Amino acid sequence: MTKAINLTRSKQSALSQRQNRHPATALLVLPFAIFLASAASGCGVSIGSYCEEARNCEGGNDLDEDACNISFDAESELADLKNCGAEFDAYFDCLAEQSRCNEDRYRPDQGNCQVEIQQFDDCAKEGN
Repeated sequence: MTKAINLTRSKQSALSQRQNRHPATALLVLPFAIFLASAASGCGVSIGSYCEEARNCEGGNDLDEDACNISFDAESELADLKNCGAEFDAYFDCLAEQSRCNEDRYRPDQGNCQVEIQQFDDCAKEGN
């Protein structure tokens, strides 16, 4: 338990230090991070790979990629706490498999992953 708490604190500390070095950039990352916070790791593409692809597509920087990784990790942990890990994994797998770079945006085409999004949202709202 202590190890998990220390890991969480070091993630928070690392993010805080990065934000303190570049406060304006960190604020620009927030909308991107919120969008990405609706997914996490599954059996397919890793969070790191997805975030790297998103960064390359959208012309981001290290802070963008870090925010993406932190957001997915946090969302995954919350999903597990609500017993929605399977729904979360299905959504992230769909997101990772269907996303592509289109007009400097890395995401699935409209309509893709809607079933997975809805299932995950429903589960999270129920809080099983």
